[in-house]
Amino acid sequence: MTYAMVRPWGGGNPPQYDCSAAVITALRAGGFIDNSGGNYGNTSTLQLNTMPKIARQISRGECRRGDIFLANPTDPNGAYSHTGIFLDNNTIIHCNYGAGTISTTPANGYMGSQPHYYWRLNNGTSGGDGFYTLGPIVNSGHSISQDNIQKVINYSQQYNLKPSFLIAQLFIESHWGNSNVGRNDKNWSGISEPFKAPADLGINMTRGSARLEGGYYVRFATLNDFFSAYTFVLSKRNGLYNVEGTTSIEDYCRGLFKVHGAKADFASIGYQSYRTLLVSTYNTINSQNPGKLEAIDSANFDNGSYSTEGEIEMKCLYQVDGKDAVFYFDGKEVRALTHGDEMKVLQDIYYANNGKALPFFNWTSSCPWHWRLKGILERKKEY
Repeated sequence: MTYAMVRPWGGGNPPQYDCSAAVITALRAGGFIDNSGGNYGNTSTLQLNTMPKIARQISRGECRRGDIFLANPTDPNGAYSHTGIFLDNNTIIHCNYGAGTISTTPANGYMGSQPHYYWRLNNGTSGGDGFYTLGPIVNSGHSISQDNIQKVINYSQQYNLKPSFLIAQLFIESHWGNSNVGRNDKNWSGISEPFKAPADLGINMTRGSARLEGGYYVRFATLNDFFSAYTFVLSKRNGLYNVEGTTSIEDYCRGLFKVHGAKADFASIGYQSYRTLLVSTYNTINSQNPGKLEAIDSANFDNGSYSTEGEIEMKCLYQVDGKDAVFYFDGKEVRALTHGDEMKVLQDIYYANNGKALPFFNWTSSCPWHWRLKGILERKKEY
């Protein structure tokens, strides 16, 4: 198929779509909307009329397979609006002018003009085995709701963090939001100024309550903003702690302190005292809520989640200048794909085996990385 705004409903040879027609057609095929009234709709009607009836809005950090984005959807002329569907938190599939067809690209930088809106279909699981349904968790007279547990799960999966560890830690820090700072600033872990988050996370925050020791806490507009910030703070992307991928509460705690390789100490009481507190809290919560921590961690998979570990095999798809052939690099050789189904089967196989999307690069002839790759492959090995 090809991209066209003039006749975007699958007519022509090859069939022609634009971004909204492709998404609307997918929603029709899935039974979320009907075909009555013929071909109709655009990004504006999706945002204002269609999605509120069949989906709920979510934050950028929650996005996973099957979720829908709408960029600048009410732009008067439509030229600066865009829409598509997430394959995982970092990858989208969308009908776009640059590729001239439906293509898979990174999400960040390819979704279009701000503002961005994100939607999750009401009667779908978005790839889901990722929903926790066992109710709240309680400890020492406090509780964390099922809804907030799900938020922790959603944001943890972006950084390969076990959500049960974060739930135990957030109890220590604020009794799950029941401290003054937790209530007033929606800041459950005491994140303080100065704090800067990457713009692509879309975190809405301002100056919060004054700290007794000087300075200020950060005030978050919503708990989604807080959970997005909190998991970023813990991530390798932030670069302070070594907790991504840890599988025991003891190893998670080690990764929070300089004595075990972190670049900062998470708490001023020091590693040993914090370890005693965190491990005992985790074990107490686990004993008081049988099976729930295990269920929380088991919900954190196959849900648009991705591993931050390096590739075992270096494989990717790429296209030059958004046109002509798509190429597949299998780690040793480059092959041109001659049919869209070839790309799809490679993407499906890779996702099934790796739990994340096969990387797709949009290179340009003005910055010819494809020639650099070709040069490496043709070069005689040194030993």
